[in-house]
Amino acid sequence: MGALVAASQLAVNGAKGNLNLITQALVAVGCRMPVIPGPTTVHYHLPNGLSVRVHREYSDFVDELVSIFPHEEKRDSRILWSMLEAYYFPQNVGDIARNYIKDPQLLSFIDAECFIVSTVNSPQTPMINAGMVLCDRHFRGINYPVGGIGEIAKALAKGLVNQGSKILYKANATNIILENGKAVSLSAAGASSAVFSMTSLIIKMGYFWQAPDEEERFQKAYVKAPSFLSVHMAVKADVLPPDTDCHHFILEDDWKNLEKSSGSIFLSIPTVLDSLSTPEGNHSLHIFTTSSIEDWEGLSSKDYEAKKEIVAEKIINRLEKKLFPGLKSSNVFKEIGTPKTPRRYLAHDSGTHGLIPRRIPKGLIGMPFNTTVPESLSHLFLLLLFI
Repeated sequence: MGALVAASQLAVNGAKGNLNLITQALVAVGCRMPVIPGPTTVHYHLPNGLSVRVHREYSDFVDELVSIFPHEEKRDSRILWSMLEAYYFPQNVGDIARNYIKDPQLLSFIDAECFIVSTVNSPQTPMINAGMVLCDRHFRGINYPVGGIGEIAKALAKGLVNQGSKILYKANATNIILENGKAVSLSAAGASSAVFSMTSLIIKMGYFWQAPDEEERFQKAYVKAPSFLSVHMAVKADVLPPDTDCHHFILEDDWKNLEKSSGSIFLSIPTVLDSLSTPEGNHSLHIFTTSSIEDWEGLSSKDYEAKKEIVAEKIINRLEKKLFPGLKSSNVFKEIGTPKTPRRYLAHDSGTHGLIPRRIPKGLIGMPFNTTVPESLSHLFLLLLFI
């Protein structure tokens, strides 16, 4: 999930570990990238004045938590993060947390930790999911690619081509062609040839929500995750304090708003780490908050553009009040995206970035994995097939 959710994917080319899928993909195509290590993963700004930095060093992070919740050290609050490393397969984070931790604010903080990973709270987040992300960030650390996130895609594309692959852009898959129940080819819109063999090709991002009957049980158990409203801004550099962190998560007033649309704000400021990625004297901000496509349907072009400005201004005002006085007046560039943006450019149904459980799951048991009923067809959102 973009996002601080996507921040979990920034541990590229780390010296340790191999869980990260982007790291694995880069290695597979023979590519490495220059990266900048981030001293923190995220700085939380939460209700009741709770401020927590997730430090790269695990011990520093735990020490900060103990300094805020000293009474929980006696209850072995450290056990939670230690157990995350164990990847408890059939349990959820909330189950484990509530066995060892009593402080309601610390439990709410753990909900926020899970939310930036999965866009749901801790009782709905499988232990293995949280463990892979929340432990990898300390084991490997978050390493920001020099030049921005787009460099990852460029590196992967270059590596694939060097390996003998061909990449077609703007070619959305429109139909799966089956022979004896096995996916043998795909047809794609906007491509020079209408049909491509599964043994000779590429394809594109997209979620297969139109699943066969055998997969209906998954759709009964899971729903589409919300999409995001995104604001990309360039601002004058002096509006940010010199010790500003790269990633922030903001929930100002009420824990009950954590999972509500626009209730919380994700913020990434990559120029804190890579100052050369924007013109001198500026910072780039990527601001996003959860949003549903239903809120953006049925509007005229004029009303759609007007609503984008209104909603974006509310989000910027919240950041200005909470973190950066003068942010609004320091703006030199702004571009706004809605859930319609990933639907249009990434072919994501309703602009969704994945799926979330309808109810509390039993860990990973019952979750849809990267297979579908048609043999040879990946259920993962990214399908790369080599020539």
